[in-house]
Amino acid sequence: MKKTILSACFTLLVFYCSSQDIVSWTYDFEKTGENTGWLVMTAQMQENWVIYSQHTSDGGPLPTIFDIEESDDYTMANEVVEISEPIKLFSEMFEVDVIKFKDKAVFKKQLQNVKKGAIIKGSVSFMTCDGEKCLPPKEIRFKVKT
Repeated sequence: MKKTILSACFTLLVFYCSSQDIVSWTYDFEKTGENTGWLVMTAQMQENWVIYSQHTSDGGPLPTIFDIEESDDYTMANEVVEISEPIKLFSEMFEVDVIKFKDKAVFKKQLQNVKKGAIIKGSVSFMTCDGEKCLPPKEIRFKVKT
């Protein structure tokens, strides 16, 4: 009986935490020239929560993954760049070195040949942890007008 109650409490805790906006994302397009610019993707984490780099060790947490749709309205010029300074340390939870971001993380992707009024569509998948627990990975779709 105790196991059932404990399991139900844990399930409710996971549901409650995953329903919260522990990580909120904003998206913007920063124009740098006539038809060039940066897609800027910013994560804001609640206190004590982190997300992980795109570059994680095997056996570690799931990396942050950006999937930006190709379009005739722009050309993708490079990989997504991590602008924020990461925290690199050994994780007792994962037992590997991890690269993570706390409080805020900014990512950018350069675009060229951007047509006026283009819509950039994509998604970000990420995992968030607070040092004691991790929530299931989450995927968020986005659209940004240039």
